[in-house]
Amino acid sequence: MSLLDYTPEQIIPALTKLLKTQPPRIFAKDLPALYQSIKSTDGMDVMAGKIKAWGEGIPPIENNLENTIDDCGPGGTDDDAPEEIVREFMETLKENMMRLYPSGPPVPVVETGDSGTESVENPT
Repeated sequence: MSLLDYTPEQIIPALTKLLKTQPPRIFAKDLPALYQSIKSTDGMDVMAGKIKAWGEGIPPIENNLENTIDDCGPGGTDDDAPEEIVREFMETLKENMMRLYPSGPPVPVVETGDSGTESVENPT
C-alpha cells in the first residue's frame, strides 16, 4: 500500500502515535520540513495531504507510518473529534521539535547559483 491509500483519520493519529512512541532523533533530519509546512489552522484533509507528501519521500518514515496505521486499525471512530485529533497532533509535533531543537528549529537553507547557500528567511 501507499500512504495515498489511507484516510486523514488514519494518518494523523498514526503519526501522532509514532511521534509519541519513537525516539525523536529518528525524525531529526526530516521533521523540520513537516513542522514548517503544517499549520494549526489546516484542516484534517490538508494536514493529512502534507503528511502524505512528506512521508512518501522518506521510505523509513513511510514504512513506519504504514505499519502503525495497520496496527491501529481502520480509524475514523466517533470518539475523537477532528479538532481534538489535530490539536493532539500539533501538540505532539511541537513537543518533538522542542526536544530535538531546544534553541529553535533549524533555518531552511537553499542552494544559490554563485554564493553557495543562504537562508530562505534572510536572503543576502
